[in-house]
Amino acid sequence: MPAKFDSRMTSQLDKRIPSQGPRPPLAGRRVGHERVVAAIKHSLAEGRYEGGMLPSYRQIGKELNVTMASVQRAMAELEREGFVRRENRRGVFPRKRPRSMGRRKPLPLQCVNIVPYSFALLPSFVEADYLAGYTQAVDHFDLRMRFVARNELDPSYAQLCSPRVPVEAQGVIVVNSCPLELVEQLQRKGLPFVMQCFSRYVAEGLPPHFGVYVNKFGGAFQAVNHLLELGHRRIGFLGVTNAPEGNIPGRPVINAPFEGYRAALNNAGLHSADSDVVNCEWSSREKQAVFAMAKEFLGRPERPTAVLASCDEFALLLIEAARVLNLRVPDDLSVVGFDNQPEALQCDPPLTTVSVPRRELAESAVALLLEATENRRVPRRTRILETHLIIRETTAPPQPERAGNPADSSLAPS
Repeated sequence: MPAKFDSRMTSQLDKRIPSQGPRPPLAGRRVGHERVVAAIKHSLAEGRYEGGMLPSYRQIGKELNVTMASVQRAMAELEREGFVRRENRRGVFPRKRPRSMGRRKPLPLQCVNIVPYSFALLPSFVEADYLAGYTQAVDHFDLRMRFVARNELDPSYAQLCSPRVPVEAQGVIVVNSCPLELVEQLQRKGLPFVMQCFSRYVAEGLPPHFGVYVNKFGGAFQAVNHLLELGHRRIGFLGVTNAPEGNIPGRPVINAPFEGYRAALNNAGLHSADSDVVNCEWSSREKQAVFAMAKEFLGRPERPTAVLASCDEFALLLIEAARVLNLRVPDDLSVVGFDNQPEALQCDPPLTTVSVPRRELAESAVALLLEATENRRVPRRTRILETHLIIRETTAPPQPERAGNPADSSLAPS
């Protein structure tokens, strides 16, 4: 005879879930199937159904005030996770499990679910390198790989996991985005996850987690030091100088290239004039707009002898603007880019640039996820990947008459 279903446990369970603040109506409370899943797991943990079968779908739906479709969806999820087994024309029975279900040895990682904010916003060469890194890692470890569009997730985040693999054998990589609501869902589901970011992000307010990012601060510092060693004393910057919260949805990111640029100049006892810095906002990354900024920048009577751009795309537009103004690169102007995209090697002259380890970034995220899955008690940590400077043909010592000196009104000791 089916066991009596105790609906009081769901109301008690709901009280233990902290408020998440204002949310869309569907996310204000657990949706129907989630309430059923939580209630059944709670009952199984207390051994309420040992040696018997679970209540009927109709009884569960009536006690929890949910639809039959929600009960069916919940039972399918519980069966997939290994909590119950369904037998045709007989009913639903608990699977035999160790007494302490929360201390079971986790299954080896089998499926990596990758949640990018939007690959559509990434340059094609970045997307290609990420995909190559993920593919190499999952092939090496014989894993499955899925991509889940974050903007297509419903409030229950049910699509986060593959229906063909036990949930306990899955993990998540969140790419260039770390909204708190998603992090809380991952923790609630007991899914190991890794934050993968193109630059250092503000981790305050997030729970302990595994993360990996690129040290772009150090890359910019190295690039400016290279220009200083060549003899440049007036070095400009073209790129994003403020890091709006929108560029990493839900989490501010440190504007590493600009901060590294300023730190290198300060370390040399110099600082840049305001006129030597051109802020290209994220919203104005159209080529025409950036080219106009670069042309106006280089057309000023007093201009830097070298410029660091926050990305190769900006650096290439800077070189094009210099050519229109009859400025020779690197004789009249040295230029350093950032990213080492394919066009950096193809341009004339080949671009000196800071290379970002994009493939290694993706591979490291998978490796950290494996570490998080194999030992869930291991202390959470962050891996920082270093850049390296590739010196090509767009940097050279400044012309003697434009080398700059401490008496130059545009420079002053810091």
